[in-house]
Amino acid sequence: MTDYEKLTLLFKEAEKEPHSYVKPVYDMLKEMYLDGKLALYMSDYRFLHFDEEVSNEHQFTYNAYLKETESNRVYYLGVCIRGVPSYKIYDALPDIEKFRELTIKNRRTFYSEI
Repeated sequence: MTDYEKLTLLFKEAEKEPHSYVKPVYDMLKEMYLDGKLALYMSDYRFLHFDEEVSNEHQFTYNAYLKETESNRVYYLGVCIRGVPSYKIYDALPDIEKFRELTIKNRRTFYSEI
């Protein structure tokens, strides 16, 4: 089973119980990132410091988009401190400039490796 197939399955399972899957989804994305299979396309937090960032609650939402290094497929993990987490897979690159503008407007730090 490919990483894409594994993540697709994991994301589908996460739809049923979103709060229970934040850590497993993050762990798989992090593993793929550290293996060089994903690059940080855009984020409003330090992706490798996810646990610390979310537990500090310096912002209400945490958004990360990770791009496959071999394609334009992007995986999104969105966590809301007092809301429902969101998991998405995009086959095309989301608008990085719009995200950057919103991040800066909301006084957050914009991160990207692309």
